Amino acid sequence: APSGWRQQHGTPGGAVTRAVFNHVSADPETQALFDELGIAEDDRDDLFDTLDVDRIGELSMANLVQGIMSLRGRPRRSDSFNIKMVLRSMQRSSREFQLVALRNMDMQQQAYNDLALQVILLREEIASP
Repeated sequence: APSGWRQQHGTPGGAVTRAVFNHVSADPETQALFDELGIAEDDRDDLFDTLDVDRIGELSMANLVQGIMSLRGRPRRSDSFNIKMVLRSMQRSSREFQLVALRNMDMQQQAYNDLALQVILLREEIASP
């Protein structure tokens, strides 16, 4: 795309914003292309959100093309399997994060308790003649 088009419609890095995506997606020619690619009409309503996996509000051209190509046709068993594996990985990462967070909270609580005890001992030492 010409750099002037990018300046008017996309971001400087060539990414596509939601507004531009929605405008282009509403075009009948784009809808016809979606039909040819086998992208279901009900998948088109939230297509930008589906493709914006990192939730930054813009799509790189590579992510846009890759995402649209992934949505072509009917879902396959491998699609379900891939989703299941990603979810398992996310669950494992979440559990690991939770364990680390709990461990850190315990260490902070112990440090607080140690400090509180030192303050009490210091007060007693200062108060005693």
